[in-house]
Amino acid sequence: MTVQDYIQERFLILGLPAVESLLFDVGSKLCKKGITLKDDATCHNVEDLQREFVKTLPMILLSPQSISELGVSITMAKREDIIRYYRMQCKALGLKDELREQEAEEEQKAKAKIRFL
Repeated sequence: MTVQDYIQERFLILGLPAVESLLFDVGSKLCKKGITLKDDATCHNVEDLQREFVKTLPMILLSPQSISELGVSITMAKREDIIRYYRMQCKALGLKDELREQEAEEEQKAKAKIRFL
């Protein structure tokens, strides 16, 4: 199995089409680590592949959950399921959870600050 096959299957598991732009994004980041999409996915590079795939999930969460065009309908996994998967993988891979940080920032902004003199 090539790196490209591995990444495409990961997207398909979540019900997402592995569009060229997503593959390009992951591939360009892996290229900096000396891994190309045509290389074999091995036990030596699988953690790097997982890390770069997981890093694309916040961007994917911004896309629509279903698309229907010309009689073809594509539905991805539920947003909450992708978030749970993302958080689980961030913890397992030691990645910073960008979604949690964003939620914390939004929560801070939502709190009204009153200052009495």
